[in-house]
Amino acid sequence: MSNQSDFLGLLATLPSGAAVYPERVPNEGDQPPKPVLRFPYVLVRGFTPRVSERSLNRTVHAEATRWRLTVVGLSHASVSIVDAQVRKVLEGARINLQRVEEVPTGVPIDEDLDVKLASGQSPFFVVTEWQVMH
Repeated sequence: MSNQSDFLGLLATLPSGAAVYPERVPNEGDQPPKPVLRFPYVLVRGFTPRVSERSLNRTVHAEATRWRLTVVGLSHASVSIVDAQVRKVLEGARINLQRVEEVPTGVPIDEDLDVKLASGQSPFFVVTEWQVMH
């Protein structure tokens, strides 16, 4: 299994059953047709592994695989609940015997006033980053 599929497998165990979308949120016009977008959901964007540590002679000692998660919901409370579930499921979990850890961002839950849903309300979201060293 790859780090990406293992990471997505961990998120599939969220108690809320929030939808998890890897790389992009489906559009209603996608071919073949995708299911209608439901809230709350978690968007997972992966990064190419990067060198995180080098020796004095500049050889690579460790690499980090990172993911950026965006939790989106219809209220501040729903985003807060799913975000707490994400933290409980991911923090300290193991992928290929390596520990999953949050990268501190200090970003609060925010309302996306640039987006209006059919109901007229704007969604709320929070962005977090996670990594595994290898």
